[in-house]
Amino acid sequence: VMLSCAERLSDADPSRVVTFGGSRGGAVSLLAAIRMPDKFLRVVDLFGPTDFFDPAFRADLQALLEGTEDARPGVALLQQEVIDPYLDGLLSLDEARLALLRRSALYFANQLPAVQIHHGTVDDIVPISQSDRLAAQLESLNADHEYFQYEGKGHDPNLGDELLGRILAFLQ
Repeated sequence: VMLSCAERLSDADPSRVVTFGGSRGGAVSLLAAIRMPDKFLRVVDLFGPTDFFDPAFRADLQALLEGTEDARPGVALLQQEVIDPYLDGLLSLDEARLALLRRSALYFANQLPAVQIHHGTVDDIVPISQSDRLAAQLESLNADHEYFQYEGKGHDPNLGDELLGRILAFLQ
């Protein structure tokens, strides 16, 4: 809805639309660009989850299946939409895997426009392996991307003084 409203602004250039998000918003931005390839020129992703099949997440998913509580942002939605329906027999294993795949931009990286990725090296919410894996996949595809790691920074949009300049340069 917001994108539709923005496109109607008289000074908006629909050929220069970008999507930007952090954490789950980063994942949504990546997925939006994949699902609407003609809408977005670029994506800026701050520490978004990109691969629910990453070994770093497997133990977390197993713990959720065993009933362990996890207060990290976004986990409750994953629990509600995938884990609980699977445990209740409303989703088969294949359907649960497909639901996780649909949330994993890594596997659709060949459909992404230019991407800029930012991630702190000590993120305890979304493992940096999520961004490492996406950057490696984009590299293997020879896709237009930039990847910045921020030493000693965690799951926080205040990644450092360079962040804003890097984003603005990418969006030029």
